[in-house]
Amino acid sequence: MTHCNIHFRVKFFTNFSETVAVLGNVEPLGAWNALQALHLITNESLYPYWQTETPIKVPSGDLQFPNKEKTNFFKEQN
Repeated sequence: MTHCNIHFRVKFFTNFSETVAVLGNVEPLGAWNALQALHLITNESLYPYWQTETPIKVPSGDLQFPNKEKTNFFKEQN
């Protein structure tokens, strides 16, 4: 199977202690399991941008992501 490396960088405003994650159909993105989604990082110099620390290796082909109009966003309790 062929793979490719991808890097996520998104602009998203959050409240203190909230996190941003990417959910998709392949294992590195959680394979539709929100508890296994890929968590992005930020810091004082990056915020409000969130990104992967290093490129993520995913299988080549169709990447699928939830339809934002049908997605229930949730907050993880610490």
